[in-house]
Amino acid sequence: MPYPEVLVLLGVLSVATGCAHGLARWRPPPPPAPFAAIDGLRGYLALMVFVHHGAVWWGYLPTGQWQQPPSRLMNNLGEGSVALFFMITALLFGHKLLQARGQPIDWLRLLVSRVLRLTPLYLVAMACLFTLVAVVSGGRLQSPLPQVLLDALRWLLFAIPGVPDLNGVTATYVMVAGVVWSLTYEWAFYAALPWLAMALGQRVGARWLLASALLLATIGLLAAWQHLLQLRYLVPFMAGLAVCGLVRWPCFVQRARGRVATLLLLGLLATGFLARPWVYSPVPMLALAGAFALLAAGNDLFGLLRSRAARTLGEMSYGLYLLHGLLLYTLMRVMTDARGWSAGAFALAQLALVPVLVGLCFAAHRLVERPAMQRVDAATGRLRSPRRRQADLSSPRLR
Repeated sequence: MPYPEVLVLLGVLSVATGCAHGLARWRPPPPPAPFAAIDGLRGYLALMVFVHHGAVWWGYLPTGQWQQPPSRLMNNLGEGSVALFFMITALLFGHKLLQARGQPIDWLRLLVSRVLRLTPLYLVAMACLFTLVAVVSGGRLQSPLPQVLLDALRWLLFAIPGVPDLNGVTATYVMVAGVVWSLTYEWAFYAALPWLAMALGQRVGARWLLASALLLATIGLLAAWQHLLQLRYLVPFMAGLAVCGLVRWPCFVQRARGRVATLLLLGLLATGFLARPWVYSPVPMLALAGAFALLAAGNDLFGLLRSRAARTLGEMSYGLYLLHGLLLYTLMRVMTDARGWSAGAFALAQLALVPVLVGLCFAAHRLVERPAMQRVDAATGRLRSPRRRQADLSSPRLR
């Protein structure tokens, strides 16, 4: 029996939406947002990456080779969703910079917010990863302790210096489904924001430009050293910045929300995910960029992306993206050996993980992510000099 990829995709999205609908009553109504449809999109993108990695696992179990699935759809669900994530990052921060014209940007607060947004849950994921390594290695030290500590440090640095095997456990990166690679590009984009702001006509202090250049150089050198630096992954960021300018045209925004535009949006998404074996070909990338432009302009797929369920999934999208690999590994290798399963049994097991994943990420958002983000102002205030703190009280600044 072949892997039922379409049924798995539809099943995962449906079950997750149902779970989020039930959980939505435990969260306050979402506040107004300039890109509400994009907020609803993020959770579904993370779930499509989960579906993609299920297909990767289906090929990995009998062969031991972690590689792209042969199916065009299953392959592009991963690459295409991450490309759209990159576009979202560029759109949101490009929008902030454009809105800030003529206002000072609080770079320290922006840096603190990014650290508190990405780091706490990442540390939770790393704690889970280290625990899995200890379980798989039988709780015994299989490599010299200094090497284990050095390798663990490389993982803790968002794996920018690479993803080494930990304590002799081969292919440690499989435990997280290899998702950490994309965070290198996220951090590089954040590091480049002062230079991007200057390119948009914003005045930026020399110290922030220097810090930005040093951080970019460090990330670039470490990524190049590990052969992780791929310039093609910068294309979605540029597309997101272009869309950021496009959605400022009222005529485009008005037309993007009509029914004809929705049909065009569905066609562009189908083209982006199915037209070529690889989304970084010109045609699918242009199609995804076009679809993203319509979504950013407010097309919400007949209201689906503005629903409370979609917005709830969107809030936990980072957790869905970061933690699903750990669950897949726990099921496939720790709790049971899935190598003898039929395609139907494998698909049902992946569907059974969805409520667990959604519930876990909902709890992680409420207990880890949201409290961390609520401390941004307090953490920023502690890092300021007393003189600068007093000046901020009398001067409005972009946050």
